Amino acid sequence: MATTGGTAHTRHRSLDGLRGLAALVVVAHHALLTQPSLYAANARGGAAAWWLTYTPLHLVWAGREAVFLFFVLSGFVLTLPFLRDGVPGQWVAYFPRRFVRLCVPLAAAVLVSAAIAWLVPRVVTDGASGWLNQHAGPASIVDTLTLARAMPLNSALWSLRWEIAFSCLLPLFLSVALMGRRYWPWLLVGALAVPAVPGLGAAATYLPMFAVGVCLAVGADRLLAAARWMPRAAWWALGVGALLLLNARWIAPATAGTAVRSVVTATAVLGAALLVLLFVAWPAARRLGEHPVVGWLGAVSFSLYLVHEPVVVSVAVLLGGRANAGYTLLISLPASLLLGWAFHRLVERPAHRWSRRIGQPPAPGRVGQHAAGQRVAARYNSTSSGASAASISSAARR
Repeated sequence: MATTGGTAHTRHRSLDGLRGLAALVVVAHHALLTQPSLYAANARGGAAAWWLTYTPLHLVWAGREAVFLFFVLSGFVLTLPFLRDGVPGQWVAYFPRRFVRLCVPLAAAVLVSAAIAWLVPRVVTDGASGWLNQHAGPASIVDTLTLARAMPLNSALWSLRWEIAFSCLLPLFLSVALMGRRYWPWLLVGALAVPAVPGLGAAATYLPMFAVGVCLAVGADRLLAAARWMPRAAWWALGVGALLLLNARWIAPATAGTAVRSVVTATAVLGAALLVLLFVAWPAARRLGEHPVVGWLGAVSFSLYLVHEPVVVSVAVLLGGRANAGYTLLISLPASLLLGWAFHRLVERPAHRWSRRIGQPPAPGRVGQHAAGQRVAARYNSTSSGASAASISSAARR
């Protein structure tokens, strides 16, 4: 199949909105983890805890599954530019640009997290959730910055390790997908199947999720061409099915073994892949993703993800460590959005501007100014050299 087409040439603003909604879910996830019964993930905490954990209501705080969605989105979005007509794979510029886009906000987020933890010291509280008390341990800025150990300073940063790893491996992933593009559906099935195999380790669980996004991007035009014939009822059924698949881990029995948990992880990745396609192809999902409020969430989603957890933990600590998680969410959500917006304006957007300058030739006006400056410097050097020679000659005669 051709690897070019409408999908590769299009900026999918609806996917930004999908990323924003997923970031909101992660904030809710960490806020509700401050509730001991929800952190324990068992039904003994009462009817409310059971309904929020083991039913589709869990989707509103399915933070782990939201990260799976981030991984699939990264694979999809990073692949598209390299499928465009006339756009060669500029890998020399890609690597430093990607490094700046990821690591500059990461470093700033670590400093912000350390500052917030210093302002609101973390303490172990009897009766608080285990997740909240884990933040009271000794924190290392170096360990967090190198992603060797994100907890206790900012555990949300764990996913950046895999984002950076995939960014480095993108040429390999893309090469395999393009060489086997005639068989991309089988590559997609293989990428979905790897996380279903138990005991392979974290890399074999998370990196194939990015590969799912790469395969979707390579085969997107064919998928979307087939999707044009789907009736409205089929879209709604696919949307409901995608959400149920994404939530499969929490619909499965709580006592399920490792093999079952691996299978439902792969099932959740399939749900995430379907959501990406829905937000590209389904008009109703596109409208949701392109809504101004959802679009704003998408714009600040990365910054919100980076800085929200220190805010959530601080609010929970200030409320005494045992307050209802609903109050923690009610206070920490707007505070996190405000800090995320400020971080986006002051850190993430400048990092994007810096990254775009890498590998770009100087602007025409600046090129002319640079050349004119070189000519002036040459004349100055020539005049200075002549004057110096004359002075030396005069001094020699004296």
